Amino acid sequence: MSIAKNIAYILLWLLVNIILPICMIVGIIQLCSIKREISKEPVEMELMLKHSDFLKEWDANSTTMLAACEYYGIKYPKIVAAQAILESGNFKSQVFKKYNNPFGLYNSKTKDYYKFSHWTLSVLAYKTMVQSKYKGGDYYEFLEKLPYAEDKNYIKAVKAVESVIEDE
Repeated sequence: MSIAKNIAYILLWLLVNIILPICMIVGIIQLCSIKREISKEPVEMELMLKHSDFLKEWDANSTTMLAACEYYGIKYPKIVAAQAILESGNFKSQVFKKYNNPFGLYNSKTKDYYKFSHWTLSVLAYKTMVQSKYKGGDYYEFLEKLPYAEDKNYIKAVKAVESVIEDE
């Protein structure tokens, strides 16, 4: 056997037995890291998004919800504030009281509502989980296409609530 063939066999053996397994392990580690990032709960996302502690001093009402939506750069803040008011029964629902979740954001993996340490964090979660899917156009049409609310009069109800929210 020639030296070139021996070197080729050694390189092939190294590739199959050492280099490929190392590449596979590194790839698996990277995939796990990506999966961990994707599966983060909205409460964990607060660290990645702009947040100010002064918001945590606010009680939930239509004025503070609108202000929080505007502060966090929510598109169509009056519509989104109206959604929160409607979904939470004017901030009186059990989901709101127990989970600080005025939007009723639901985690289908855990089969439970997302829980927030303060209601303002749910605005950040809404931005990440719902509004990030918005690509432009009529926002009401966007909401109709989402599996967000099952009531066929949902958009009409949101519009009615929006019409009574006062601008600051």
